[in-house]
This record gives sequence, C-alpha cells and structure tokens, in this order.
Amino acid sequence: TLAGVRALVDAVGGGEIDLEQPIDYLPGKTIPAGHQRLNGEHAEWLLRCRTGYRMGDLDRLAVQRQFLFAAFDAARKLDRLEALSIAAANLGHIKTDIPVSELASLVERALALSPDRISIDRIPVYGAENGRYSVLCTDRYQLAALLNAGIRSDDPVDPWELLLVFPPERQQPD
Repeated sequence: TLAGVRALVDAVGGGEIDLEQPIDYLPGKTIPAGHQRLNGEHAEWLLRCRTGYRMGDLDRLAVQRQFLFAAFDAARKLDRLEALSIAAANLGHIKTDIPVSELASLVERALALSPDRISIDRIPVYGAENGRYSVLCTDRYQLAALLNAGIRSDDPVDPWELLLVFPPERQQPD
C-alpha cells in the first residue's frame, strides 16, 4: 500500500535521487529539481505524480525507476536483522498471498542481489482495433521472450500460457 511505501522509505532513511525537473504533485506539494533525499511523503508524491513530464509516461517511469533503485540502495545498506525487523513491522501494509514464512526469505534474497542483476522493463505492446475502439495489447511473444531471458530462464513460459485475453486468436510474430 502507499502507506507502506511511506513507512518503508522513512524506515530505511529515505532515498537519494537527482531530479532533472521539479515534481509538482498538487498545489503546495512540490519536490524541487536537483539532488534530493526523499522521505516517505515525498516518495509518495513522486510515485503518484502523473503530470508535468516532457515525454509523458516515459519520463515518469524513468523517474520512478531511478527512485526505486535509490530506495533499494538505501535498503541494502541495512544489516540483516534491521532489514528483517523493518519488514516485520510493516507486514500490515502488504497485501499478498505469499505466506509470511516465505517473506523473510524473499527479503534476504532481495537484499543479496546486486543492482546490476535487477531490471525494470516495460511490457511490450502493440496497437489493434476492436470494433470502433483502438486498444493497446500486450505482445505475448515479446513478453514471453523477455520473461524467458530473465526471471523464467530456468522454466521458460510459452506465449500462450500467459493467459492474455485480447486478441483471442493466435498471431504470428513479426
């Protein structure tokens, strides 16, 4: 939850980020351009802000990516017990069907990752027509390739196992 984001960012001491432009979330809720250490409240503003970017969502996603890496870096500086304590204190903010017994293991595995092993990708899409509507569809072939090159390399997924609804018919990749 966003309350969880605020709490976690504050618990790890914030995240350092260099903003090329100010973030104007709402009147009176602005983060200036330049080097910043964001607290939990400012992190929420940054993550929720959807306007003011020169390149729209492309810039917004780049700023969010920069912040996520900064927050991850701050979390990696914690010792193991401190990280597990923060995770345990914030379980009420997490909505998941992952058993609590597995969460500690996931926290430890995540903190052991080096930043060069982490990627944030966009789902590959293409435009299509559905009746009189133009729709953006997930490209199942490119998505399967992306997953199989990364997190599913040990257990590749078939594009048709992704259970995407539209378009229902099989399409050949370009």
